[in-house]
Amino acid sequence: MYELSFIIDPAIPEEALSEEVAKLTSIITSHGGSVIIADNPRLRNLAYTIEIARGGKRRKYTQGHFGWIKFNSGADKVEQIGVEVDKDSAVIRKLLIHGSIAPLPSPRRSISRTTTEPEAKISEAEIDKEVEKLIAETTPA
Repeated sequence: MYELSFIIDPAIPEEALSEEVAKLTSIITSHGGSVIIADNPRLRNLAYTIEIARGGKRRKYTQGHFGWIKFNSGADKVEQIGVEVDKDSAVIRKLLIHGSIAPLPSPRRSISRTTTEPEAKISEAEIDKEVEKLIAETTPA
């Protein structure tokens, strides 16, 4: 599972935000991904000013429409998805991460967490072997 968090230009009117999210989900699905859930972007004050040069002009952003999309995709397609999202001029910042997120609990119910099995311990030798394998796979011949 992957999550694409994004900030859309605050100049985009709220009624056009669904179209922008549709463009992003289209990018994901065009690369074989499947959208699990998406949040409607909301206008937020940014923690710091983002400055971007576009069209020969520098723009400063102190607000943006923040949203996210959780999706499944092949690991080989995620980089391409990120490149295409970067091309979208309405997106001023994005973060694309991998991870599994448990469903959010209902605020009305308490959660009891129990584990049935202890986590498996991995030896240093196994870790070293896996690191060597990864290095060999990424090193050009």
